[in-house]
Amino acid sequence: MKAQDSTPEAFSRKLSEHEQLKKKYADLRQHCADLEERLQVHARAINLLTLENAALSGRDGGSHVLPTRRPPDTEQDGVNERDRPGPAGAG
Repeated sequence: MKAQDSTPEAFSRKLSEHEQLKKKYADLRQHCADLEERLQVHARAINLLTLENAALSGRDGGSHVLPTRRPPDTEQDGVNERDRPGPAGAG
């Protein structure tokens, strides 16, 4: 009876490998989302600095700043990301 109820070792190993791959996939997706968020922050900072530089140097007409897309959840609570305090020691 015991042999009928137990899972073969090879099958258990495959399940374990599958679970590890699922976790790795989830981790990589989160890492990618984090990188996308950082990319958007840097793009906004570069755009703002470009505008400020053009305004200070009197070259308003020569600046071509491209709009960035905002993720749908950036203003959930009515506070813009740029208005939030950054991490300690940043900036």
